[in-house]
Amino acid sequence: MHNLANDIRAQGRLAEARVMDTKTLEIRRRVLGPENPDTLWSMNNLAYDYKRAHEFAQAAALDTKTAELRARVLGPDNPLTLQSYEALASDYTALGDYAKVESVYRKACETQPHSAVPLNQLAWFLLTVPDKGLRRPAEALQLSRKSVELAGENAGNEYNTLGLALVRSRLWDEAVSTLHKSVEFNKSSEPTDFFFLAMAEHGLGAKAEAERNFAQGADLARELGRSDPDTMELWAESAKALGRPGPSASAGR
Repeated sequence: MHNLANDIRAQGRLAEARVMDTKTLEIRRRVLGPENPDTLWSMNNLAYDYKRAHEFAQAAALDTKTAELRARVLGPDNPLTLQSYEALASDYTALGDYAKVESVYRKACETQPHSAVPLNQLAWFLLTVPDKGLRRPAEALQLSRKSVELAGENAGNEYNTLGLALVRSRLWDEAVSTLHKSVEFNKSSEPTDFFFLAMAEHGLGAKAEAERNFAQGADLARELGRSDPDTMELWAESAKALGRPGPSASAGR
């Protein structure tokens, strides 16, 4: 039933998947117990069904419980526990409750102090949260440096976050070298790498390089159809720094 619900959901039959996930959760609670790891999987899936139906408050309530149980049953540093924290942060983001999003990320960092992932997520949040009163670029820089250090040879997306933190801190030289690592990791497929590079090169006075990187980022964003809020804001920020048209003005070019 669990697997069939996944297949049905993948076909876009969301209402049917939700009914089956609800039944599966009821059975697993009765047969396996309320804290069995498989029961927690069903809680996770049902919360996802709520999210797909834009019932974010219900999703948040279930994800909160799932995260608490996974932390106790599987351990605070288990990847599935982190997955539940990520899901909960996504719920609160959809609800516009950014203070709670920050709280979730900070809790994840506290419970997994030696993992690069939650540090990187918190750093990105502190750099890009829509409520600019919650932004803390100086703290984000410290967190992103630590996440790169912890990731070591496995560092990847952490370079992108650190690059933005360095740009916001006006540390242009380090930003350029860090972002070239991010471009290499992402195989030149992440538009924001080039938007950040454009701002860093502009800060160094390398106007031709800044223009080239901005154009590459804009072309890539259009090619990929990227219109998520983070990309659009960072595209606009880069455009403003270079005195160029923002994404809405250049979207059709």
